[in-house]
This record gives sequence, structure tokens and C-alpha cells, in this order.
Amino acid sequence: MSRRSRRAVLAISCLAVLCSACAIGRSAREHPVARTASGILVAVSTMTDSEMTEYRGELLEVGPAYVVVLHERTHLVRIQTGVVTRLRAPDWSGRRSWDPEDRGEREELRLLSRYPQGMSASLIDRLLEVYGGEFIDVRAPDRRH
Repeated sequence: MSRRSRRAVLAISCLAVLCSACAIGRSAREHPVARTASGILVAVSTMTDSEMTEYRGELLEVGPAYVVVLHERTHLVRIQTGVVTRLRAPDWSGRRSWDPEDRGEREELRLLSRYPQGMSASLIDRLLEVYGGEFIDVRAPDRRH
């Protein structure tokens, strides 16, 4: 290998090392969820049959048409997005509310949940056993007669 070739290989190697040392994107300091095993805290307001309810707690899971919140550290509440009137999360990039139809926002919120990969039935059973509560399914009322 000639001297010129060695210099070129050395230059490319140095450039590769420098590029890999650069931090791209957010750091763990900017994401409280990245430093803990918990999801972000949320307040989810719902409207079902003209009854408003607010569920506050840790965001456990975000699915394609629902969110799961650990409400009052005892109840696992799965909330269908169709009944959500407002979702607030103070630790979520300074945002005050959420549009469930926005796929980008839903994906970002999913990554901030405790279980971004989703929750299996056995995991739900274990969580209910640990917290000693119940599973509540909040969905739009069935309008079929």
C-alpha cells in the first residue's frame, strides 16, 4: 500500500470516527421518560353518553385506537380515542393537547408510554395483580338497537 493510499484510509477512518461521535436528535436529558421506567403523566378527558370524566395517571400504552392509563395507581383504564375530548401531558415537548388522528403525534406519544411495544394479556393480568385494581374499558356507546 502506497503512502498516499495509507493517508486516504487514515483520513476516511478519522472522518468516520468523528461522524459517529456526533449526537443527532434529542438527548436523555430532554426526555424524562428516557431516565425512568415509567411513562409520562397524562390527564385524559372523556365524554360518553353526556358524562364527562377525567382519568389522570401514568401513560402505559398507546394503540392505534386507544390509550391505556394507570388511573389513581389502581385502575388500568383503556380509553377508546373516539371518546377522548382532551389529552394533556405536561412533560410532552411543552404541548398542551393531543390530536388522536395525527399519526405523528400518536407515534411520539407511544414512545413516551411505559410500554411502547404494547401490553399482552398476561402483562395486564400481572399489573392488575400488583396494583390490586380493576380493568376499565371506556368506549363510545353502542348506538345499535
